[in-house]
Amino acid sequence: MPAVDQLPLLRVSEGGRRATLEISAGTALELTKHDALLCLARERGLLVDQQLVRALATAATEFAASGGSVEWSAIVAECTPAQHGTDACIEWHERIAAEIADADGLHQEADGSIDFRNRVRFTKVSENEVLGRLVPATDGVDGHDVCGRNIPARRGKKLMESVHATVRAALDGTLTASRDGVLSLAKGAVSILDEMEVKGSVDFTTGNIDFVGSLRITEGVRDNFIVRATGDVTINGLIEAATLIIGGDLHAPMGVAARGQGAMLVDGSLESGYLNGLRGRVRGDVTIRRELIGCELIVGGNVKVERGPVLGGILVCGGSLSAESIGSDGGAKTTVAIGCRPMEARRAGRMSALAKELSLRLPPLEDRAFQLQELGLNAKACEKEEGTELAFEMAEIHRRVRAINVKRRELLLDMGLDRVVRVEIQKSIFRGTTLKVGTREVRFDTTIKGPLVIVWDESRELYIRIGSGTAQQLREVAVVRDLAA
Repeated sequence: MPAVDQLPLLRVSEGGRRATLEISAGTALELTKHDALLCLARERGLLVDQQLVRALATAATEFAASGGSVEWSAIVAECTPAQHGTDACIEWHERIAAEIADADGLHQEADGSIDFRNRVRFTKVSENEVLGRLVPATDGVDGHDVCGRNIPARRGKKLMESVHATVRAALDGTLTASRDGVLSLAKGAVSILDEMEVKGSVDFTTGNIDFVGSLRITEGVRDNFIVRATGDVTINGLIEAATLIIGGDLHAPMGVAARGQGAMLVDGSLESGYLNGLRGRVRGDVTIRRELIGCELIVGGNVKVERGPVLGGILVCGGSLSAESIGSDGGAKTTVAIGCRPMEARRAGRMSALAKELSLRLPPLEDRAFQLQELGLNAKACEKEEGTELAFEMAEIHRRVRAINVKRRELLLDMGLDRVVRVEIQKSIFRGTTLKVGTREVRFDTTIKGPLVIVWDESRELYIRIGSGTAQQLREVAVVRDLAA
């Protein structure tokens, strides 16, 4: 009998991950035959599969070839590891993935410079835009150790984020935006926001804001930054020399200190603590708690300055004007235009320009049509077809020009009928103030104490009522002259 220490050994590692066969030099060859090694494997409790059978056959052959004089050792069995399931995830569209991954949101300009104000902190999406694909979790595949014991696979985790109703999820996992807005991953949900809050100020930490929907900024907007929003906007802090383009109403209780550099376009109404050095246009009404100073402002509706003056600059007002005073003791040049419809006038101007542009297309078309007519019976088929197309195109241009002119005349008529002239001043209209009403200019060379009201009658004659006195023609207290129409 051979010594015990010369018997073949099968060592199984902890956890059954592998089995190693060790054969010492001098071990009897009959103990290392294939059948003997298989018996040894079964005694050790190994799973006998094709891999193990081949490995033991190789061991028997190689040890026999050495005559048993060489020590032999090799791994003859390895476990089959579990294939763990993959976690659910969202494979974002390339553009969206890039913006999500770009934490700084900085973009290099064509000349290599970087505008640190033009950061992209918010991912804008459009209705029906494909956002990405929802990849579900997988279960995984169990494995086994060298003894055949099961190694359980870990199931993939479900998606942590839920999908909000503002995002459509198709059966194949495709995620599509159901409306315009900004992609949000907040509060464990994938959603499209049409309302957003910016905590703090719009500055280098946020970059410019361009949002589809309503916006609330808890503090202010710093110099040279841009805020765009299609809905209503509330800015609780000071608006400095920034640019604002607002599709709805703007509520700015602190005020605007534009210093002649800031600009604003508001399609709704504006409420503000004060306005200083602002250039802009407001389609609706403007309500100011304190003063309106040094602004160049076009307002489609009424202007109300509750406890302060309209001082310096140019104010074009489509509705009524109410203020504490106009101008100042120092005779600051202040111009107010009332009794006009500035928004409608701009629209009428655009219509006139479009009609003129269309009319300029006609002469070359008419010249070519005349040339084709001169050919008479000698015209080719393609030239006849060209003549027909030219006739249709010219008729369409004439139709469009007529329609534009009709709409323009209707608009101008409405502007004339609906014009409002009403100026209410509590304290004074100071000298140096100019009031423009249609084609008339009213210059105040002396200060007039209030309270006072300026209106016009049915014949468009301007009148002023001072205090509780009787109304008198405005030309009795100010210089009124007609301007060229």
